[in-house]
Amino acid sequence: MVIVAGMMRRGFATSGVVTVRAGVVSGLGVGAFLITPWVAMNYAFAMRHMALTVIDGVNAVVGCAIMGAILTMFLSASGCGKTKWRTPHPYGTLHPPHALPSTARVLIRVPDVLP
Repeated sequence: MVIVAGMMRRGFATSGVVTVRAGVVSGLGVGAFLITPWVAMNYAFAMRHMALTVIDGVNAVVGCAIMGAILTMFLSASGCGKTKWRTPHPYGTLHPPHALPSTARVLIRVPDVLP
């Protein structure tokens, strides 16, 4: 769950989720549309009971909603919620295009006129 919380925090930061209500709704979405279908598929292949799928699905949804609320409370308590979020750089922050190795910088020639 710590890894899920870290990725939710990253998603919240890049998408501009700063209020507690938005954090809860986003957490519900992560639990209901990412984790629960994954758990349901794994349990279906293992031929486990549907009740176990429902129990673990509800656990994931409620847990992610609580994580979303707590993460956005930390954001608003630290004062980050009062500032406007910057949009992320299209190339990321770790590897700008000039820092890529020469083998990664491949130019593709596109013809001016397509047949």
